[in-house]
Amino acid sequence: MGDGSWTIKASSFGVGFGAGRREIVSPESVLPEDDLVFFLLDAIPQLDLSAFYQYYSTDTRGQPPFNVQMMVTLLVYSYCVGVFSSRKIAASLRAELGVSGDRRGRTADFRTISDFRKNHARRCAVLLGSVSSWLVSWGW
Repeated sequence: MGDGSWTIKASSFGVGFGAGRREIVSPESVLPEDDLVFFLLDAIPQLDLSAFYQYYSTDTRGQPPFNVQMMVTLLVYSYCVGVFSSRKIAASLRAELGVSGDRRGRTADFRTISDFRKNHARRCAVLLGSVSSWLVSWGW
């Protein structure tokens, strides 16, 4: 989500490619134009995510495993549509969107999602409050 592209298994959409072949597609090509994700893809970058990045600047293990903006957008979207379990979020990426990973082929599995939520619980709570206010004011 960070750059607006996902790696999606073309065969999961009935595209005439061999099984397992992957292509880069944007959410616009697989979701209706009024889907909440497009509002969030525009809104999340406008938020101050520096507290999320600050966590990784003091972590001795290096960079975040996935783009922070992508993970925040994924969690906010999932919470907004009523999916709260890390396992269900990971499963819905594959089942509903056919997402198999980012541009490098890496997939945010349930453990990655769970760890991100655990590490950023307070930050996510504050962020969700802001996003909820925006959604209400924009009629979502």
